[in-house]
Amino acid sequence: YQQLSIWDADDTRSDPVPYIYDIREPNWPTGTFDDYVTDYTTAGSLRSKYDKTASAWGVSFQEVVYFSDALTARAGGAYSGVSQTYTNQTTDSNPEYDTDDNGFTYNLGLNYQFSDQLATFINHSKGRTAYSILGSLSADDNRPDAESVSWDLGARFTAFDEELLGSIVFFDTARTNLRYSNPLFEDDPEDAAYNIDVPEYYYDEQDRTQGVELDLNMMLNEQWSLNFNATYQDAITEPGDHAASQAEEQTKGIPETFASLWTSYSYEFDGLINPVKFSVGMTYEDERSISASAFGIDYAIVEAYTVWDAAVTYQGDSWDLQLNIDNLTNESYYSKAMYLGGLPGETRNAKLTATYHF
Repeated sequence: YQQLSIWDADDTRSDPVPYIYDIREPNWPTGTFDDYVTDYTTAGSLRSKYDKTASAWGVSFQEVVYFSDALTARAGGAYSGVSQTYTNQTTDSNPEYDTDDNGFTYNLGLNYQFSDQLATFINHSKGRTAYSILGSLSADDNRPDAESVSWDLGARFTAFDEELLGSIVFFDTARTNLRYSNPLFEDDPEDAAYNIDVPEYYYDEQDRTQGVELDLNMMLNEQWSLNFNATYQDAITEPGDHAASQAEEQTKGIPETFASLWTSYSYEFDGLINPVKFSVGMTYEDERSISASAFGIDYAIVEAYTVWDAAVTYQGDSWDLQLNIDNLTNESYYSKAMYLGGLPGETRNAKLTATYHF
């Protein structure tokens, strides 16, 4: 992994480029991005450079129990471990650090079918993953793996001779063991003796999300189908036991609402053995908060957006043809909230795919 930076005219650390209004069409006078980051020592453009590996192992089991035709249960478990190594390559003398953690995870579920048209379910699970795939390690790093704990309560239903299929799920999920700095830890080397019994980090913060998701699949007739999905969620970051003075806050980068709609219509043309499918879809994502404290801003957001996509598909006996057009209206938007800003979304683009079967 390697990260390079350049600065615009607000900064004096190096020869700045003009204000970069849009990184997709940068307005510096000549050359490319690489021309401004070649001199690492004087320009200070090398932000980070390191090797990082993460490997996982485990053994798992799962059993489904049929208590009756209507009631079934599922139980599963796994014992797994995650190992990570890290080497800072900004200099040749940095050592390799490593960490290793393992533990037990499980999933439990019950499903009850009231009728051919309605069934309910409840699930509970605990998972684990590497704390941070791109995070650094140090000599005294003994961080635990990140864990996920979730509850799902919902119902699946069908109607109109299964021309309508749907589900609604209420969920509560959390990502735990998040790292935050200990305010009692001193960075000054002169206070090193004070830090002997003072940990630099704590790991009991968590991101928790509660919400509801609706999914509908409809066959309006033999030619016309529709899929609709919508999610409402309240995502917050809960402070750990050692950060009780901090208040809960909205988790950075998570929208409160999300919705998508995709509909397809099949039309038969003379001379073609199969119909041609025309599809159009919409994706909506609510505003998302970003970290902006470095500029003294308490709260900043990436604005909500709506993007329209389309597709045309034909499936023959031995070949398939599909044309996808993304962002039909060429909407300017941010697809991902990031630190101090957002990642620009794709501009209008088209992709033609041809497949031959033999």
